[in-house]
Amino acid sequence: MKRALYPFLLAATFVISSRGDEPTSEDKCHYTLFNPTPSESLRVWRTDHAGITPYTIDAGHFELDVVAVSYAYDEQDFGGSFRARSEAWSYGITQIKLGLLNRLDAEVIFRPYQTITGTLKAGSTTIVRETVSGFGDVVSRLKLNVWGNDGGKTALSISGDIKYPAAKHGIDELGNGQFEGGPAVEFAAQLPWDFELRINSAVDFFEDGSDARQAAFGNLISLSHCIVSKLEGYCVFDTSISTITGAEWVGLVKVGLNYRVAKNVELYLGNSFGVTDNAFDYAPFLGIAARF
Repeated sequence: MKRALYPFLLAATFVISSRGDEPTSEDKCHYTLFNPTPSESLRVWRTDHAGITPYTIDAGHFELDVVAVSYAYDEQDFGGSFRARSEAWSYGITQIKLGLLNRLDAEVIFRPYQTITGTLKAGSTTIVRETVSGFGDVVSRLKLNVWGNDGGKTALSISGDIKYPAAKHGIDELGNGQFEGGPAVEFAAQLPWDFELRINSAVDFFEDGSDARQAAFGNLISLSHCIVSKLEGYCVFDTSISTITGAEWVGLVKVGLNYRVAKNVELYLGNSFGVTDNAFDYAPFLGIAARF
């Protein structure tokens, strides 16, 4: 658990020492959900594909981000001739952000339809094959920008997530039927040569199979950079470790491309690769985002 906190402490030290806000030319604090920010005063739009951004959506505006399709594959060898394979398809994973105040936005993420297939084989013989499908869990987030929303080389936000058990659970499980959630910190820095660094640290509280309260610590770091014109590339390293006795850490690397079709429209695609046995081997995705 202590090791999981090291990236967060390192990020906090870096944040405090490197904060260098520049004063903005306009005071936007009087804009609200019902008094929208004028189009000409909108801040630079940054999406969450390279990690959750600390920059909020301008007051009175909203963002719609839809992962049109994503696929995840994992295969594990249990020794001998026994192998287990998991395949998951998700369609239309939707994230909606709504700007409430200049520094505060509300977000919701839901999965309209997903299907998961698990297969257990002994050699070439299929022993068990089961598929479950349906609506997934819903996650809501409230995010407050602490500094850097409208100027400066760094930005920091604090947020809180709640997961609602909307997915069916029981014998045919798509979810665990639990409310989960916790606080998080998001940081970004504009680095030399037009690189952007992002660091996310979060804690998720949940109950294990014995109804004991546990926590999972997630840490993410990413670098992104413009490749050419309106095309941006990024690389993410994401980890998680829980307080469950004997639990191993989960790690993955994600790479992706964002293409800004227009000022407020972005196409994106990418793939993640598991670096630990308990993460999906690979998980490609394709989507579109827009700001209104």
